[in-house]
Amino acid sequence: GITPAKPDHFSDEAFASLMASLETIKDKLIENEEEFLTNNIVLYHKFPNGVKIAGEADIVSIKIVDGKPQYNIYDLKTSAGDKDTGNAFNQSRYWETNPNTGARNTVVGTREQYTNQVSLYKLLFERMFNTPVTNLALLPYKLTYDAENNVTGVEKYPGITLTYNPNVEKL
Repeated sequence: GITPAKPDHFSDEAFASLMASLETIKDKLIENEEEFLTNNIVLYHKFPNGVKIAGEADIVSIKIVDGKPQYNIYDLKTSAGDKDTGNAFNQSRYWETNPNTGARNTVVGTREQYTNQVSLYKLLFERMFNTPVTNLALLPYKLTYDAENNVTGVEKYPGITLTYNPNVEKL
């Protein structure tokens, strides 16, 4: 395959760590008998009310189970972690609720934001390809930065399985 170029703002160590982690993810997909279909697939749909939605899925895979295809969507996420605790993702105090985010003055946690985003990917994929998506998951990374905002460290967190939110269908 093609080796990605190291971004200028990544240290050599951080980039090597990221590449090794992505290789491990690829190996786990293969071990789980999943075939890596594509990366960065753009999903889109125009709803009857005229609303157009598009999104870019990071990883789509397929696994044949009992002779039938099982599609999975994985979304990579990065975080610098909570400014006070350093915790990221499901260890962050903002995982369930975050009073600092949300349109329309809602209190939406990071989990719900990511769940809605990946649920939309599932909905869009199913409408584009007329086939169900079985699994949704996040592949989270915590990034460490130096004073000049360069990435100096990459830490892979355990994957987080998400449950589809059918409310995204109400667009």
